Amino acid sequence: MAAGWTVTLEGVTLSGGDQPGTGCLTLPPDGLGLPEIRDNDVVYAQRDGVRHFSDWYEPRIITLEVVVGGGCLPCGDERRQVSEIVKAWSRKCDDLELVVQPPCEPDPDDRTFTGPYGILGRPRVAEVTWRRGRRGVANLLLRFDAADHRMFILDEDGTPGSGVETVTLEPTTEGKVTCAPFCFPVCFDIDTGEDVGPTEVEVYGTECTYPEICFFGTLTNPILENVTTGQTVGYSGTVSGEEPVCIDTLTGTATQGGASRTHLITGNPRMILQPGINLLRLVSYSPSDSGHADVSYRSIVVSA
Repeated sequence: MAAGWTVTLEGVTLSGGDQPGTGCLTLPPDGLGLPEIRDNDVVYAQRDGVRHFSDWYEPRIITLEVVVGGGCLPCGDERRQVSEIVKAWSRKCDDLELVVQPPCEPDPDDRTFTGPYGILGRPRVAEVTWRRGRRGVANLLLRFDAADHRMFILDEDGTPGSGVETVTLEPTTEGKVTCAPFCFPVCFDIDTGEDVGPTEVEVYGTECTYPEICFFGTLTNPILENVTTGQTVGYSGTVSGEEPVCIDTLTGTATQGGASRTHLITGNPRMILQPGINLLRLVSYSPSDSGHADVSYRSIVVSA
């Protein structure tokens, strides 16, 4: 038995024996380690060794071995339970989130090593083999193909899609300066602006994460700066109205109310947050601006 492990998809839980489930895990989930690495390395004929270029993770594949019936757990109607599992693992039109709970209690302060974890992807295999005999016992081989290498750190209750942290930043407004064309040019301030210090944002997990950044009006040419890494990303123009401008740094795209604003992104559209403390600062270029920015992210690990 895979004591302590639980895996849940579409409300169907497969248990390692410590709590009731629709099916019984006979082994811990396979595929929770680092995926294989795909590289762009090149070997040149006229030099020693290899020239290293970019490395990428291959797809993550989770495989589960499950038994239903036979007294493994209080199973009830074995055929009904097999049907529930197969339905959860049937063809899907969109990605789902598989929830994996290791055999330990979630740490309320930092679930980096205790989970639970969420893995985005789709079920791909649900093989069912009924054993001979009067008792209804079925062996199932289940496979779940992840969209990528990421394993999201979820809330303690393991709700799919949870674990999203959102930080609101107030803007530092830069004052305007003008110069009068006298015989000796004179420059003077029109507005003073307001200085707001950086905000601490803590990212758990072991990997960098790509946040979603939403600028809410009114903001003028807003720029979000990660003081820790020196990276910036911003928007060229004035953000106003009811709809925010949201930048998805995973894809490097921006939208406002469904309309593309990608061509107005400034700085690095793929800005990241590092594990640990990040100091973030929002700058806007009008002292009258009263908007703000929401930075939302999910902490991740690549092995459990």
